[in-house]
Amino acid sequence: MGVGGDMNITLNGFTGRNIKIFMDGVPMQGNSSSFQLNNIPVSLAGRIEVYKGVVPVEFGGDAIGGAINIVTNRTTNSFLDASYSYGSFNTHRSNIILGHTTPKGFSFQLNAYQTYSDNDYKIKSRLITNGQYSRETFDFKRFHAAYHNETVVAKVGVVNKSWADRFFIGATLSQDHQEVQNAPANIEFVYGDVETSRKGFQPNLEYYKRNLLFKGLTARISANYNINSNKSIDTSSYKYNWLGEKTMAVSKGERGTSALSEFNNSNYSAMANLSYDINPSHSITINDVQTGSKRYSTSTAPEELVTEFEKLRRVSLKNVLGISYRFRQNQKWNINVLEKIIIKKLLALIILLMNLIQTGRNEVKVTIRWGTE
Repeated sequence: MGVGGDMNITLNGFTGRNIKIFMDGVPMQGNSSSFQLNNIPVSLAGRIEVYKGVVPVEFGGDAIGGAINIVTNRTTNSFLDASYSYGSFNTHRSNIILGHTTPKGFSFQLNAYQTYSDNDYKIKSRLITNGQYSRETFDFKRFHAAYHNETVVAKVGVVNKSWADRFFIGATLSQDHQEVQNAPANIEFVYGDVETSRKGFQPNLEYYKRNLLFKGLTARISANYNINSNKSIDTSSYKYNWLGEKTMAVSKGERGTSALSEFNNSNYSAMANLSYDINPSHSITINDVQTGSKRYSTSTAPEELVTEFEKLRRVSLKNVLGISYRFRQNQKWNINVLEKIIIKKLLALIILLMNLIQTGRNEVKVTIRWGTE
């Protein structure tokens, strides 16, 4: 797939939605695709935790396959780390991460990185010329597959205070741009002008305090709000083959219809966690995670070519309340008993038809769909 390609994670025999990705315990599925597991630098992670099977209540997830949690670097030391690498297919990667904490506990961290690649590796395919397929396959060099990504992660706050061990507010800004070389399901259908771009903005908050009010009680709070936009450009008047040759098409749009579309998503995630260590062997945890999202889209495609799914405006809400008891006999084994209550709601407003129907009088049809799950 090359740099910036889609990722597919398999864990414990499951894949797709059955596996949840978290960063510092916060779900990443609401993040822009410009800030995901397939394009973040290794230096952003202090460690990576992998959970197989049932996800612990601390994450508030409902995946049955397991979870991956990326724990970012939380050191309070002053540091500066910069790197640059160059690789095949004109691939450039650069990253800078710095942080500083004053004697009074004021702390800030900054992580900025970028990635670029031509992705012009060779593939094997048949050649289409004047609508005819060649019998043999040939090696062709990809010519419209460049990808670039830029991201800045910044946060500022205080550490080691009487009211908080850690309190940070921050934001993540990310963007990427990708040239689409061919149809996902058929490598023989070549594109020469199709492009996609994505942008994301995510303000966030983090609070952590051990021995809150009394010894053994730990509180964690985290929250973020994501604003994402995804654009797709397919307005070319030409058709291409693997030699880069182009011919005038009958209509615009290399994928069948001319389109300049944009999907805009906004979502939030908030987590509150209380954990109490009764003694070194016994502890209980109460965790509540609320997530919500909104989505709407715009398109320049003709009205009759826009599907009902593309017209769909959705508002979804989910709340996961979890309670667990943990017994630790020693470092080698422990027992966890947990219960999760998951509540989901989905509100969808679809305008299926707003054409005037000539049946002796003018009519307007509007369909509203409401559902819960």
